Amino acid sequence: MQRGIMIIRQARVRFVVAALFLVYGYAQAAQVEAQLPNLRPQAGYVPDAVTASKIADAVLVSMFGEEYVKEERPFSIVLKDGVWVIRGKTSDDPHPGGSVEIQIDKGTACVVSVTRGK
Repeated sequence: MQRGIMIIRQARVRFVVAALFLVYGYAQAAQVEAQLPNLRPQAGYVPDAVTASKIADAVLVSMFGEEYVKEERPFSIVLKDGVWVIRGKTSDDPHPGGSVEIQIDKGTACVVSVTRGK
């Protein structure tokens, strides 16, 4: 019986030591991560219309294909309340479903929305 109790105590001690090492490891990892510099540019990740156009082009080509996007060029690009609004050209002969519009957040470069309208 004593031997069984001793084995259980040793297992508990090993478990506690392992848990302490895990907690220490997580704390060290969090400290290192907190020290990493944030490389966000002051003007945001999408500082100008050229960058917004390139991002819009990449997203739209992946969604609609190169030929569709070619026909939507040149884009109309406007910055409104910190969001780049990029619209495909409107013409007398629009695409079925209408011209495309994509909105991209200037600060984060996140795509806010992609729509097609008449």
